[in-house]
Amino acid sequence: MSVCQQGNFSPKVTIEAIQMQTIIGLVSAGVGIAIVPYSLQNLQRAGVVYRAFKEKTPLVETAVVWRQEQMTPVLREFLRIVKSVCD
Repeated sequence: MSVCQQGNFSPKVTIEAIQMQTIIGLVSAGVGIAIVPYSLQNLQRAGVVYRAFKEKTPLVETAVVWRQEQMTPVLREFLRIVKSVCD
């Protein structure tokens, strides 16, 4: 919403979704527009066009969560990679 407000635009929100596949599906069905992460460009849908913002957009923080008592070798390696990328 803040991105829209910065552009002096106030969208009329009629449907909200959480899952990215659903959001892209709604756009594909002609229900409206959405602001999504850049990485979603890989989800190609008929009629959906992705455009990057010209101006810098707000940073979205992301977290990694796991159940400590279910540590596996794959999870341990994944966490090692995440830590090396984030440090």
